[in-house]
Amino acid sequence: MNWKFFSGRRRISLETFLKGITSYDKAVEFFSEQGVFLPEGDQLKKFFEEKDKSPKKPKKKVELVSKPAVVQKPETSTPKSNASPKTRKPRGNKRNRALKRENKKLS
Repeated sequence: MNWKFFSGRRRISLETFLKGITSYDKAVEFFSEQGVFLPEGDQLKKFFEEKDKSPKKPKKKVELVSKPAVVQKPETSTPKSNASPKTRKPRGNKRNRALKRENKKLS
C-alpha cells in the first residue's frame, strides 16, 4: 500500500506512525512489516535527519493535586412537581371520528 494513501486514509503523520522508532533501518523494517511502501523521495531520510538535529526536551513532571470532596451538590433546578404536563389529544383515525359523530347524533 502506498504511504500517501495509507497516511491519508488513516489520518496519521509520519512522526506518529514511527513513534518509538529511532533509526532509518528500523523504520524501513517497520514499513515492510506493516505492508506499507516507503514514502516517495527522501522524505523518510529527512525525517530522521531532522529528528537527530532537534534537541530532546526533558519531560515535565506532573504533580497530582487532590481536590476537595463535594459535600453536597448544588441545586440547579427546581424539583419536579407531581402535576402531569399538558399533552395533545391523540388523533383518531377516520373510523373513530365516524363513530363519534354517530354517538353525538344518537345522544
